[in-house]
Amino acid sequence: MGSGGRTTLRVGVTGGTVEGERAGPEGEIFAFRGIPYAAPPVGDGRWRPPGPVVPWDGTRRARAFGPGCPQKLGTEGLYRREDFPRSEDCLYLNVWTGGLGAEERRPVMVWIHGGAFVFGDASNPTYDGASLARKGVVVVTLNYRLGALGFLAHPALSAESEHGVSGNYGILDQMAALRWVRKNVAAFGGDPDRVTVFGQSAGAMSVAYLQAAALSAGLFHRSIGQSGSCLESHRFLDRPGPTRSTELSAHGVGLRLAEALDIRGEGPRAAEELRSVPPDRLLEVQVQVPLGIPIGVVDGWVFPEQMATTFAEGRQNAVPTLTGFNADEDVPIFSGIRELSEDAYQERVRRRVGPLADAFLAAYREDARESRARALGRMMADGIFGRAARAWARWTAGSGSDAWLYYFDHAAPLPGHGRSLGAFHAAEVPYVFDNLHLLDRDWSEEDRALARRISARWVAFAREGEPVVPGDIDWPRYDPETDRALRIGARDRVVSGVLRAKLDLLDRMLTPT
Repeated sequence: MGSGGRTTLRVGVTGGTVEGERAGPEGEIFAFRGIPYAAPPVGDGRWRPPGPVVPWDGTRRARAFGPGCPQKLGTEGLYRREDFPRSEDCLYLNVWTGGLGAEERRPVMVWIHGGAFVFGDASNPTYDGASLARKGVVVVTLNYRLGALGFLAHPALSAESEHGVSGNYGILDQMAALRWVRKNVAAFGGDPDRVTVFGQSAGAMSVAYLQAAALSAGLFHRSIGQSGSCLESHRFLDRPGPTRSTELSAHGVGLRLAEALDIRGEGPRAAEELRSVPPDRLLEVQVQVPLGIPIGVVDGWVFPEQMATTFAEGRQNAVPTLTGFNADEDVPIFSGIRELSEDAYQERVRRRVGPLADAFLAAYREDARESRARALGRMMADGIFGRAARAWARWTAGSGSDAWLYYFDHAAPLPGHGRSLGAFHAAEVPYVFDNLHLLDRDWSEEDRALARRISARWVAFAREGEPVVPGDIDWPRYDPETDRALRIGARDRVVSGVLRAKLDLLDRMLTPT
């Protein structure tokens, strides 16, 4: 017995023994927090692929979350949080399970958090895995390197690499966590041959990256992408050979960041000086890089080609995929667009979409009547989230794997806003985790019923490979011909052609010729 009368349990994992504690409303779930899945990426380990776990002596108390990657904490907006520990030593994961000692192995759900690859961590209470674990799965959440610490490409760093590349460290972290799961999850009652990787926003992009990367083959068996993918044409390259005029050098971005730190050159001295820069200083400088830190660099090793090409030609890791997007993804991402006059609105649309302007103005006429600024935001959000989700489903189905598409349009409550923000970006996440009880919001019984339904479907997908729940509405597999999706809200229903006219226009505009 542990202190305070709480029963604890010890499990052997890579590196040593960890001791968890009871969780869940009735203490029927065991939680193990802050388990290292790789070596701390500090000192000379900064900007290198994740190394092996450093063993420890005795039993490690796995009751507190590991620190998140260094990041700026916002003071405003929908996603602000109280302060939480942050450190370069951030490669930790967490496990919730009710299957300790059970003979039957349970499916595993590995969550990758969002945050635009610059903020977020696995300790967010929204991601608590106890409720999902009570439904018969083992839940794993993880931290990974963010921003410049996770994705900086630079010639000096590439020169050190046995593969001649740099960047993509945050994605390599996620792969290392999945390899840890593969090796260790059976000790927690999980089935290493039934692993679902799921995530939202940057987490969903990560899921698509992992699906596109041959290095992660066999590490997961199903994928769920909520509001994000990697299927646009990536501008940043770090590979030899000819480039198109729209493609940019990831090394060039890294050199500009280094110059802002008064570090020049491409040799070992530059790498040494970069590693000596305090994390807080990197956070200050990375926001000054005009094009941002490149994410998902096509480097010839982690990503040998454009991810869109990988998917379009069926070379991705072929697994069943569930993907979708929300009705109001533009909130809050594009909420800062100022209202425009009709002339200014039309001029901006014509400048952005050229010969398709009349068609776009017609497709978004009703949005513009509400707000022309909102119409512009929705155009961008539909391209980033809606079009990408449909393309992911189309390419998955086209390559012979099962796919399901959803459209979440439930107006979720938020303190200070009521339900006025609609189905905003990330609104679905508390429902997926069935964690409404952990968040102080004005939830209704309708909300709670929705959380039970959507979480049950996600768990069924992890368990069986299809989101089918007995007695629930039939959610058909995605077929590009019928373009059917599950519209998730107060009353779920199957619909055809969600935003079809808009997404078709965006396809015409954004698909390379």
